[in-house]
Amino acid sequence: MNTEKGASRLLAPVYSCLREDRAIYCCLYGFVAAAAIFLSSQGLWSRFSLWVYPKVTLEIFLIFSQVTLLGYLLHTMILRRPAALIETVSGELMNYLRNGGFLRGLLLLISASVFFSSISSFKTLIPEINPFHWDPDFYQLDLQLHGGVSPWQWLHGILDWPWATCALNAVYNAWFFLMQAALFWFFFFARKGVIRQQFLLSFICCWVVNGAVLALIFSSVGPAFYERLYPGVTSPYTDLMTYLHQANESYPVWALATQDYLWQLYQQGENGIGGGISAMPSMHVSVALLLCCAIWPRGLLARVAGCHFVLIILMGSVHLAWHYAADGYLSLVTSLAIWKVCGWLLSFRPTPEAEPDVVPSLAKH
Repeated sequence: MNTEKGASRLLAPVYSCLREDRAIYCCLYGFVAAAAIFLSSQGLWSRFSLWVYPKVTLEIFLIFSQVTLLGYLLHTMILRRPAALIETVSGELMNYLRNGGFLRGLLLLISASVFFSSISSFKTLIPEINPFHWDPDFYQLDLQLHGGVSPWQWLHGILDWPWATCALNAVYNAWFFLMQAALFWFFFFARKGVIRQQFLLSFICCWVVNGAVLALIFSSVGPAFYERLYPGVTSPYTDLMTYLHQANESYPVWALATQDYLWQLYQQGENGIGGGISAMPSMHVSVALLLCCAIWPRGLLARVAGCHFVLIILMGSVHLAWHYAADGYLSLVTSLAIWKVCGWLLSFRPTPEAEPDVVPSLAKH
């Protein structure tokens, strides 16, 4: 009997976390199961992996944990200045651990690692199921949408400097860290509430709908790989790629090395971090829009910053030859629709009780 009570006490926090985020777990593992079944039906089960991201997830967790702890300590010492610093810090951290915030985040982090591994595996196998063939159509669509001129040529008029390309690439790369920071915040620190649930559910659904389903339907590689995919055809993006390589001689254009890395994975048919070439729709634009939506209630400055970030990511996706402009336009429509639908569905759920500030200087929002 005592053993049963002890086990019950140990499992109670786990059950509480799973129950609180049950919709999120259903979406995460629902896709993993659906992807596994679908790929098995295509005879590709042996190439489906759930172990692509665990190592990098652990590394990211350790980095963000150290940065967060350092920020908390500096905030406490410089701004709050408690009389008993060590007692305050240790007490608040113990409260955080007891109140379930860390366990909630850890369970979600592990699940996210499995989810991203399945997404990456799925994207890697897209050309095996539906070979790349939409690129010429998307090139023509871009021309029709922009008055007969390729969008990259429009942008070239204002970004025709290597330093500007380098700066744009830096912001484009920062997208990854901002996405990880947002997930870390919503996993470990954000209070219970609609915005947290809406962001995480929308995030998962965007990766499923945009990053898997639509990517499979509109199988395409993007401007950077146009010439490699169609070696016997004159690429309409030769001038853009020539400029990017020339700019790289003066200032680093990191996109070029990443594109080579992805093409190598594609040729070898291997899974890898970030693996899986897919142009339509743009996940960079999709996630950028979700980040903008998440901070929208924070006021005018947050809205302006969010909108500018989305615009910069959209421009970068075209200028750095990752995407057709149409990729980003479709992402804006589908991602906003997903955000709205998730918010509407959550409106039918009871509003969660307010969660106490487990670490006051970190869990204010």
